[in-house]
Amino acid sequence: SPRNVAVLRQRFEGVAKEDVLQTDLDAQREELRERRVDAVVCLDVLEHIEDDLSLLKSFAGILPSGGSLFVKVPAHQWLYGSVDIASDHLRRYSRGDLIARVEEAGFKVRAARYMNLAGVGPYLLKSRVLRRGSAFSSSFSERQLRWIKRSIGAFRVIDRVVGWVGPGGGPPAGQSVVLLAERP
Repeated sequence: SPRNVAVLRQRFEGVAKEDVLQTDLDAQREELRERRVDAVVCLDVLEHIEDDLSLLKSFAGILPSGGSLFVKVPAHQWLYGSVDIASDHLRRYSRGDLIARVEEAGFKVRAARYMNLAGVGPYLLKSRVLRRGSAFSSSFSERQLRWIKRSIGAFRVIDRVVGWVGPGGGPPAGQSVVLLAERP
């Protein structure tokens, strides 16, 4: 969104090697190649895109060999519920599904793990257990968002403590999947 782009531009102001762009990958593919983009960060986007594979292939098309892709998406289709519907999510991903999708797009996956194990219970309650379609269950209030922001540190500790259990160095489940890949 333009608001997010403005925040990122402000954060990276004065950093010589960083440039924040809002772009159309199809229309500006050549311009992006010429800029020698070396990394794509895709945070909570793929779940909104009908043809997620085409988007991932577009990323591969602009990155040079050795370029990095970092992806974060919502995890576990069994968590899909009213919050996802209200957020226009088409799907949630398992770790394996995301790896397969990214590899199919031409990337080599370096790491993929679940994160935010502690958020699974509250999200399940809010999105699946509480009555679907109610105002309470379809989005987060300002108060709830403040609580979530204050709790992020604790969520990270929980992920680290149980991280040895799961594949890929993360917890065995989580509210999100994060993945790092490289274009060969």
